[in-house]
Amino acid sequence: QHGLPSLQRMKSRHHSWARISGRLPADAIEQLCLTNVVQQLEHLRMHDAVRRRLAEGTLELHGMYFHVGEAQAYLLEDGSRTGETAEVFVRIGPAALEDSRA
Repeated sequence: QHGLPSLQRMKSRHHSWARISGRLPADAIEQLCLTNVVQQLEHLRMHDAVRRRLAEGTLELHGMYFHVGEAQAYLLEDGSRTGETAEVFVRIGPAALEDSRA
């Protein structure tokens, strides 16, 4: 029941599939995981308090995917900055994590 929005998003022709930069998802499970991150962020943005804080610039939302087998974290890029319409997850390393803490 709780996963239905993500499954519907994957089946929809109105949404591009989330992907990892430089490679295709390993399988349908990984594709669903990526899609779920995007879907959850969209769900959060629908809440009045979140929408208000985003508009004020006092809140930032970030989507992350951790691939256990690779021991690798991926960060969802903000497509609005690059003009991309697809949701793209990029590999992040220790330097990126330290930059985000500054």
